[in-house]
Amino acid sequence: YAYICDAVPEFCEESSLEAFMWSEMIVVSRAFSITVKGRRTHALVPLGDMLNHMNPHNANVSWAFDDATSCFTMTTETSVREGGQVHDTYGTKCNHRFLLNYGFSLHDNEAPDGSNPNSVSLTLALHPDDPLYASKAALWVTSSDHEREPLPIRIQLVVGDDVGFHRLLALLRLHSTRHPAQLSALQKGPLGRIRSLSGSDTANKLRILTSIPTQTLAEEIMTLDAMVSLLDASLAAYPTTLHQDRCRIPPPPLGGGGGEHQIFSSSRV
Repeated sequence: YAYICDAVPEFCEESSLEAFMWSEMIVVSRAFSITVKGRRTHALVPLGDMLNHMNPHNANVSWAFDDATSCFTMTTETSVREGGQVHDTYGTKCNHRFLLNYGFSLHDNEAPDGSNPNSVSLTLALHPDDPLYASKAALWVTSSDHEREPLPIRIQLVVGDDVGFHRLLALLRLHSTRHPAQLSALQKGPLGRIRSLSGSDTANKLRILTSIPTQTLAEEIMTLDAMVSLLDASLAAYPTTLHQDRCRIPPPPLGGGGGEHQIFSSSRV
């Protein structure tokens, strides 16, 4: 909204932030991504947007724009009994996306193969009051050669996927070290190439920073302690505890989930 108002100042006179947010979510929660004569676009489809979501591996309808008839066409993939519900799929998404875009989340968001798209993003930044701040900042990611202010680094953790976990652990091995000797060992060892990279070479810097191997036992314990503190801080940012949230969730109706239970049932990391 701010970017649009900067580019077109009269826009903010026509639309308030609240009105913009409302209209944005009306479109985002209903738009279908389609291809019309080879061009990717989005469409609002009355009635079609009323189908409820089902796991993409189990949904019983597919949809596409038919160039021959110039119609948006929905096709059932399985037999549907009279009066039965036809389900669309909103795609494979993390529960926070379902909650933000559609107003619900899923108690069971797993695919048949056991994979789970639920994720959380954690941000790691250097602390200016760290005694080793200057030395760490010289190794951290910056926006350019002239800008020496270290940027926050965001790591995404996905349920059941160890890649993000190991990337975060590697970053913390530099972030949490407190001993100049250990930092010097990192500078001479796995981080030795960083000083030869330009400040704008973010991709290679990140690749090196997120590949720092295990150090001494004492340093690894310190790294794991730092991870616990980071996760605790992330949980503390929520306005309520997980226990309080669970107490607010009404029990699911007999015969399955749905209703308020499905709306309030949201994963938290």
